[in-house]
Amino acid sequence: MSNKKDYRYQFEKKGSQHNCPECGEKKEYTRYVDTYTGELLPEEYGRCNQEDKCGYFISPYHKDSSGTSYSDRVWAKSQIPSRFFAKAYGLKDEGYNYDDTLHLLKKYDELSFSQAVDVVDYVYKIGKGSLKVYEEPSSPSTQLTIPEEVYRQTLKSYFRNNFALLLNHLFGDEKKMELIERFQVGTLDEWPKSDERGGTIFWIIDEHENVRGGQLKLFSRDGHTKENSWIHTSLIHQYTKRLKLIPNWLYEYAHENDNKWPVPFGLHQLATEPHDKPVAIVEACKTAVICTGYLPEYIWMAVGGLSFLNAERLTPLKHRDITLFPDASKGGSTFRKWSQKAEELNKLGFRVTVDNRVEKQATYDQKVQGCDLADLLIGPKPIKLW
Repeated sequence: MSNKKDYRYQFEKKGSQHNCPECGEKKEYTRYVDTYTGELLPEEYGRCNQEDKCGYFISPYHKDSSGTSYSDRVWAKSQIPSRFFAKAYGLKDEGYNYDDTLHLLKKYDELSFSQAVDVVDYVYKIGKGSLKVYEEPSSPSTQLTIPEEVYRQTLKSYFRNNFALLLNHLFGDEKKMELIERFQVGTLDEWPKSDERGGTIFWIIDEHENVRGGQLKLFSRDGHTKENSWIHTSLIHQYTKRLKLIPNWLYEYAHENDNKWPVPFGLHQLATEPHDKPVAIVEACKTAVICTGYLPEYIWMAVGGLSFLNAERLTPLKHRDITLFPDASKGGSTFRKWSQKAEELNKLGFRVTVDNRVEKQATYDQKVQGCDLADLLIGPKPIKLW
């Protein structure tokens, strides 16, 4: 069974083979390709590998000053809804042949017989014929969220959620449930593309309690990450596996490829915390939850990575004192990069400091492994940093 991605526009597989249009660096630029046609998108759509020096990145799903994206403008030309192409690709992945897939697509009232043939021809005979495929348009003004009923039904089954079991081991059952409820941690019944069960969902919820996304983690029993994914990827897989048509909200949400983590994990805590309580920011969601159990004097949040540590995502925190806790790294490179980000944010009116205790306390091996604050607090030989 193939492992086809969910998005039409993807980075070209051959990697960084082009010169960056922004900084001019040779062979450090990766462009987007249209997976339906095999053609490269215009040069402006791509990413420079020199994140620290350049950081140029424009996604075909990014909405520009006109309020639309490259993908939106292609969607506007749609005649055959792209969810039917996604459906056909899913059937093909499940082992259905041309005739079987055509037979199933003919059952949909929204498709004429000739359209069903066009879809199946394209999916099973890629590159033959002149059919042009476009997605359905979305509303540029609509903020894409996860429906509440989808989010709510995951708040259960913690007896087989390895992260919840780790919290139970560290803090006991009562504190475990307090942390799970504070961060609204969910349980995933079925891991995408495998038979694993009991994954962890870290829901990304904004300050208005809108569910904006969900990061999936499959943990081992000792709390180490085995696999990563996203909630929309899992849901698409489940619908495809069960031969069900992908809902419009999910199809639309999945194509907002550049906005799957729009706010810090844990931002929703602001609704119930004092206005003068300081914020602490780490990279991983797991770390934010665990540190809350040990160091409740902070409002702990996670940003997912250096590129997400920016003014746009941190705007709701601008009136608070913020302390960054970067992971340890060989040579201190991560600490320096986060410190540079702090300087940039402070110039914009934020109040940000960077804590160096993880960098100072970590051993050489821990720095090579990129350990974080949670690793030091719960490791075989826990270190008391406070």
